[in-house]
Amino acid sequence: MPEAKLLELDGVQRIATRRDDRPGVANNLIFSFRLAKRPSSVGTLVLTGPRGFSFSANCLSELRTAASGDEQNTVFGYLPWFTGYDKWEAAAQVRSCTSDGPKVSIFIEQA
Repeated sequence: MPEAKLLELDGVQRIATRRDDRPGVANNLIFSFRLAKRPSSVGTLVLTGPRGFSFSANCLSELRTAASGDEQNTVFGYLPWFTGYDKWEAAAQVRSCTSDGPKVSIFIEQA
């Protein structure tokens, strides 16, 4: 993976995505990454949050990969999709998500 980062958000974007960096408060992080090549098989994507962050044990139900009409279930809240970022491919189906503190393992297979 040649590039991976947390998206930097301005004030409006923080509100729309329910980002809250205060200690001990539930938070929503947006990870951005670029793959070196398109995966040819199923696999596990492992993401690591910043120091002090802990993923929810219920990570599958809280994972957002799409832009839907429901602002509670979309990556960018009520904002349109951000320019310069591709949407998660529909063929890459997230099947499970397990967390261990700041690490999350997301199992992905092709639909």
